[in-house]
Amino acid sequence: MHPLAGMWTANRSKSRRGLNPRFHSATMRVEVSGDTMRITDSGVNTSGQHQEQTQMVVCNGEAHPVPGAPGLVAIGALGPRGLEWVAKRGRAVMSRSTYDVSDDGRTMTATVSGIDAHGRLFHQVLVFDRTERRPMKSNGSHWESGQRVLQPE
Repeated sequence: MHPLAGMWTANRSKSRRGLNPRFHSATMRVEVSGDTMRITDSGVNTSGQHQEQTQMVVCNGEAHPVPGAPGLVAIGALGPRGLEWVAKRGRAVMSRSTYDVSDDGRTMTATVSGIDAHGRLFHQVLVFDRTERRPMKSNGSHWESGQRVLQPE
């Protein structure tokens, strides 16, 4: 199993967050199958609203169109303990993200920088603590892995 696989919870006190996006709490579920990663970000924003998004990342070093974002391509490369992911429009890099798991496998650091939807530069370093390493499964109302991790509102 790849070290990124599992459930992660944001550690706000260890993170250096920018203005966008702000959150009260956040979790990240990472599933790895071959050279494809499925990353599901869930959390509560500063207004108290639950948000969730899922991204599929093909990690073969080639450009792949980003669904719902015309003209944007993503290039992913999976390493032994992490992921580098670059989004480009033409030759311009719109964002660069790296996800690195610590040697002991308990912490993941996500460094994300780029240009937001309003054309502003951003940079943030998010630290996540491992919540669960086992593969996740859905029972229809929430994802579970021996403990209740995420329950929709």
